[in-house]
Amino acid sequence: MSASFEYEITLSVSLSELDRLQTWVEGHLPSPDCPEKVRSQIAIVTEEVFVNLIRYAYGGKPGTAVIRLSLRDREAVLQFEDAGAGFNPLEYPIPDINADITKRTVGGLGIHLTKTLSDEVVYSRTAGRNLLTVYKRW
Repeated sequence: MSASFEYEITLSVSLSELDRLQTWVEGHLPSPDCPEKVRSQIAIVTEEVFVNLIRYAYGGKPGTAVIRLSLRDREAVLQFEDAGAGFNPLEYPIPDINADITKRTVGGLGIHLTKTLSDEVVYSRTAGRNLLTVYKRW
């Protein structure tokens, strides 16, 4: 909840909103300044974070998320806010991506991908709300 974000959208935490979110984010990225590779990485991160909200934030019950976007000098800052259960995804163990596929534990790959494709990921919980902020520079 910062005045430094230029754009904001509130969505139902539902798979039916994913395309709308992706179109919204893509529509605000500066063209042609933002390289296609960075656009793709931002799209993957957006999908991974939003799908995790769909799966886990509200325990299968309806809920909403506020997504904010700020564009600064060759940097996109995306913030995802929800009032779901408190959960710091950055504390989730890194999955063993080298383990045999049949022996891997479920979960963690999306946040690992988010951290790998982003320059910085920050989590906080304030007043019963989760805030996950993702920074991507180019």
